[in-house]
Amino acid sequence: MTDEMEYMSISQYCLNLIKNNVKLFLETKYKSIMEKEYKSSEDSFYDVMFYFNVLKKYLDVITELPKVIINTIYNLKIFRNKIAHQVPITLREFYRFVDDTQVILEMLNICDKNEIIKIQNTRKEIINRMNILDDNNIIIGSSYNVGNNGNNIQNNLNIKNFKSDSDIEMKDFDDDDYDTNKKENSGINYNDFINKNNKVKNINVKDKKEEERMKKINENYKIIMSNSDKNNFMQVKKVDLSKIE
Repeated sequence: MTDEMEYMSISQYCLNLIKNNVKLFLETKYKSIMEKEYKSSEDSFYDVMFYFNVLKKYLDVITELPKVIINTIYNLKIFRNKIAHQVPITLREFYRFVDDTQVILEMLNICDKNEIIKIQNTRKEIINRMNILDDNNIIIGSSYNVGNNGNNIQNNLNIKNFKSDSDIEMKDFDDDDYDTNKKENSGINYNDFINKNNKVKNINVKDKKEEERMKKINENYKIIMSNSDKNNFMQVKKVDLSKIE
């Protein structure tokens, strides 16, 4: 693995492999749940995030999967969102992603064994590279060259554009916003009722903005994941979120 496109190709391969296997797992073992989720979804494009959310939503029902899978899903979501947001990715982060890919495939226990072996061999190859390079090297999201001494020489990296894991939007909707039974009410006060309705309206407006923002990010993700040329993936036209007020 010597250039950025190889890392991106591996990312695409892993994310598609995860999506296809989570999809197969759910559609095979939980057909009724998936029929319900497909019917209630307004999307026509189902990426790995859609299937992650279904897994998370029904984890109490899907008893054959260990609860710890939620941690792996969270980590994989971060990587997927970094791709969607066009955030620089380090060799260490990439290793964690490939490792978590292998972990979730093994948990699902439905993936072709040869595919898991491919992921395992890729993970071991990354370990070899980490022995040569500084594992904090940016391998996706900037042009770079590797010198004879194994040091990474980075070019054209705009630090201002870098986002840490905590900057990548991972929050689910705040349950507190929807908890109408949080306090016991002895009676109904008109002002409280009006304020409650205003709060619901504000939530609806917030949800609509978030839906529009995520739609644009997901469209960008689709473009990135289908990109097969030799251009840096950061050169894909970025999502303009400034127009969402």
